[in-house]
Order: sequence, then C-alpha cells, then structure tokens
Amino acid sequence: MSVTINATANNWSTVWQLSIIQSNSAFLRQYCPILIESPIVMLKLELPDGFHNGRLGGYLNQHIDTGLIGASTNGARVGAGKKVFVNELQIILFELKSNSVISFDMLARISSNGILTVFEYTGTIVQ
Repeated sequence: MSVTINATANNWSTVWQLSIIQSNSAFLRQYCPILIESPIVMLKLELPDGFHNGRLGGYLNQHIDTGLIGASTNGARVGAGKKVFVNELQIILFELKSNSVISFDMLARISSNGILTVFEYTGTIVQ
C-alpha cells in the first residue's frame, strides 16, 4: 500500500509514553490505554544504556475489536507485529484502517531505564 502524508510537526500528536524500567525478568506485553484512529503512527524506543542504536528492541502490534463473544478484551491481533528498533524514529503504517488498540512487546530483559513514545498521524492521508 502506498500513501502520501504531509509529515510536518503539526500533523503528529503524542498518544502514548511508556516508561520502561530496568528489570531482570521478562517484559510483559503493554497495551496503549487509548484507541488509535489513524493507520499511521511514529515511534521512538529510547534505551540509553545496554542497547546499540538500530538494534531490534521489540514489536508494535495492532489489535481490532471484532465484536465476537469470548474474544480478547483488547481485540484480535492483526498480522505480524511491526519491528521496533532502539533509538531510531520510525513511521509505521498499519494495514487495516480501523480504530484500534496498539501493544508493545519488548524482546529482551532491560538493562537500563528507557521510554517508548508513540505519535499518531493527524494529517490528511492520500492514497
């Protein structure tokens, strides 16, 4: 899918900041507490110590409410997770255009505190 966006600072809104705390145990899936309306998000996973720039740090997932009884309260997961690289600003385009919930899965134990910031694209999308 190919889209055109006006990627200026005015067309992004911060929707989620997740504090990542140093831990020796596995990092559990974290769900964004609000619905994402745009199929385009931008994010940055900042981990100053213990990870090299560009290293794969985890996956961002899209979940859509199916309305089916007995389904997960966070909806059905859509496709494979999108790779999230450490200390790199990334734009992610989701395949389905629907109000959705996103989640983040960290790949490894965390050797330093960090933060994941997610921005939602609020501008016009042309296909």
